[in-house]
Amino acid sequence: MSNETPIKVTLDDPLSEVSRRDRKFLLGSSILGITIVKAGFVPTKISALGIEFAKTDQNSLLLVLGIIILYFLIAFLIYASSDFLIWRLSYFHTLKHSMLDKWKTEAEKAPTKEMANYIDDFLKRGFPARIILGLTRPVSLLRAVFEFLLPIAFGIYAIIIVWSARIPIGGS
Repeated sequence: MSNETPIKVTLDDPLSEVSRRDRKFLLGSSILGITIVKAGFVPTKISALGIEFAKTDQNSLLLVLGIIILYFLIAFLIYASSDFLIWRLSYFHTLKHSMLDKWKTEAEKAPTKEMANYIDDFLKRGFPARIILGLTRPVSLLRAVFEFLLPIAFGIYAIIIVWSARIPIGGS
């Protein structure tokens, strides 16, 4: 067995390079879309090129920006879902092997004596070690939310903001 532990696997980076790149593009395009809408940066003209945008052109720009954000959202969902499953399966695989190794070791010893030694060892670790061990699960959960759910929520919010900012044409 490798020297991987369930705790180390849980705290390892869950995203591949492809997912991390798509996450970056999703967040960047979402920030751009939200900034354009909230700050009112939808261009009406580009003076250097002598181009003026009509309301329909502005709407088209916002539509295309929303489609770009949607593309990166879908790409991130696909790749990140795969990475998430790999991350969790790796954890369960490592946990299974760790438990089997522990069981084999305990089977060779007297179970009562082994449990007493385990409790003594745990108590000798002291308060800080128990806190660190106890924090692994919440930190892992926080990382999963930050790495996976936050970009998805941000992307969905950006699409809603960008597409709802489109200007009605022909009406008052």
